[in-house]
Amino acid sequence: MKKIQKAAALIMSALLIMSLVGCKKDAKVAGGVDFGDTYPLSTDVTLSYWMGINENVTASVTEYSQTEFAKAAAEQTGVNVEYRHPAIGQETEQFNLLIASGDLPDIIESTWYEFPGGPAKAIDDGYIIPLGDYLEKYAPNLSKYLSENPDIDKAIKTDEGTYYEFPFVRGHEKLLISAGPIVRRDLLEKLSIDEPVTYDDWYNMLTAFKNDGVEIPMAYIATKSSEITNFVGSFGGSTEFYKDGDTVKYGPLEPEYKETLMMLAKWFSEGLIDKNFTTTDSKIREANVLSGRVGVTYGSGGGQLGKWINALPADSEIKLSALPFPKKSASETGAKFKPVSSPFPGIGAAISTSSKNVELAVKYLDYFYSEEGSRLANFGVEGKSYTMVDGVPTYTDVIMKNPDGLSVSQAMAMYQRAYSTGPFVQDKGYIEQYYSLSEQQQALNYWSDELAYTQSFKIPKILCTSDEAVEMAEITNNISTYLDEMTLKFINGMESFENWDVFINQLKAYKVDRALEIQQAAYNRFMSR
Repeated sequence: MKKIQKAAALIMSALLIMSLVGCKKDAKVAGGVDFGDTYPLSTDVTLSYWMGINENVTASVTEYSQTEFAKAAAEQTGVNVEYRHPAIGQETEQFNLLIASGDLPDIIESTWYEFPGGPAKAIDDGYIIPLGDYLEKYAPNLSKYLSENPDIDKAIKTDEGTYYEFPFVRGHEKLLISAGPIVRRDLLEKLSIDEPVTYDDWYNMLTAFKNDGVEIPMAYIATKSSEITNFVGSFGGSTEFYKDGDTVKYGPLEPEYKETLMMLAKWFSEGLIDKNFTTTDSKIREANVLSGRVGVTYGSGGGQLGKWINALPADSEIKLSALPFPKKSASETGAKFKPVSSPFPGIGAAISTSSKNVELAVKYLDYFYSEEGSRLANFGVEGKSYTMVDGVPTYTDVIMKNPDGLSVSQAMAMYQRAYSTGPFVQDKGYIEQYYSLSEQQQALNYWSDELAYTQSFKIPKILCTSDEAVEMAEITNNISTYLDEMTLKFINGMESFENWDVFINQLKAYKVDRALEIQQAAYNRFMSR
């Protein structure tokens, strides 16, 4: 729901700005220029590139051209790049202003999937170019990757079958999920509790924690839509649209949503869930975890599990580790709605119609899908940020124990792009090394287990038409706050389950059935690409 809200905000603000500009442009391509077919290319042209800049980057430099990655990319490709950045936190607003200005750089990196009316509208209105012919002629590396990965090939096209960007792709299932249950392993050992598998096992574990004097047996936080989605999804309910076979469904309308909330409400009433879970923030939760007041919680492998383990004294009795996601029964294939990302999240680099150097821009972007370019994007500069160990790119202490005091993420941001997103295929070697602790490695294996089952229910990056997008924005804006509010009220007992039909009828009054029709139509178009 949070992603839908974000898209809705972009739709509304961009449509307002785009209504003020209607001029359509045609791509201008420099003809007859031979840049060569091997890297580094032969050119003195400078490409302009609009992209967001991450706070991990600005911890060391003021603009991206100053990073070791940008310097190495220029050297290896032979192409100089002038980067333009929106202010951190103002990316959406400044993207809209950029589009409205008509003064477009050669390359624009953005979430084109969320463009009002979709990327096809951006092409039709003359902002970016269709890439089909250029990929075939000048992008052998991306073309090869797409031919070997037909699911990604389908995902990065418009419904009409047009390529429009060089995509960011998460190249392994371990990159699709980065958070999950975290438990006090010492309590499991003390109380002789086996790792829980089912919801009943979790109930028994939480009850044992409470009986042993643990103040907060389970500490989830639910102050944002995404946190509510993760909370409910971890125990079998979905707050979002999902697919069952080829049928699109909306989680809160399905029986399992009520079943999940009733189970969580029982746990809450028995003191097994933090009584302040609707108001507790991440800092309070962290303090509770580190002080030993929490038995099990939910967090990321880096920002929580790894951070907390490193923050604990070496002689602390608290031992944290991951748990697998629970299942309704041991015979189930996996956890149906655990929070998993899409291999293609909709982010990528498009080439604008203002570019006079389309061929060069295509060749430049294609480099990062080659073997050498992929290593640069994922691991940085050989001999500096990584070395080859038994044929595997392995981060050096410049990354893992930075001599200038940079965190691992900040050091990565200076040398590569795998710490964030961009036009390349993310390598699992990045996360396997970033998660350097044995507990983090275990978390990766636990949380990504049976991921294909979870993925089978996830709707791919479908595209709404302009009219559908406006209609969906209105519907989801109405539903979102109401859904979050009622979900929490059912769990904490402020709303009786006798009023469940009232809840469902209100969702229908907000036209959720029409939203289902729109999602189904968009999914059908996706499958017909």
